[in-house]
Parts: sequence; C-alpha cells; structure tokens
Amino acid sequence: MRAVIIATGEGTHQTPVGERRLMPMMPLLDRPFLQHVVERLVAQGFDSLDVVLSHLPRPVEALIGDG
Repeated sequence: MRAVIIATGEGTHQTPVGERRLMPMMPLLDRPFLQHVVERLVAQGFDSLDVVLSHLPRPVEALIGDG
C-alpha cells in the first residue's frame, strides 16, 4: 500500500522569533511528530510513503532519509 504525508506546516507561532521549525518536526513525547506518523503507517502495512514538503526539507530528509 502507498500513503502520502503532507508535511508542509511551519510552526512560527509556537517558536521564538527568528527560529523556524516545521510543525511535523515538533517533539511529541520522545521523538518528532512525523516519526510517530511514519511508524504508525508502517505498522499498518504501508510499504511506500511519499512525503510532500514545501520549505525547510532538510530536517525531514535527515529524519527519514530517502527510504
């Protein structure tokens, strides 16, 4: 199965001025929110994930790589 994750949100309203962070990379418990989503999809049997990014793609690429 294939899933598409849209990870384009910028969290400027919840971070100090000048610090830019993607909302999907905000920590939830012990790891970024996006990691929870990816792990859940894999556990449900998805074997192909496409992640749509707009700005600041490097933190997400560093987290999940290219597959």
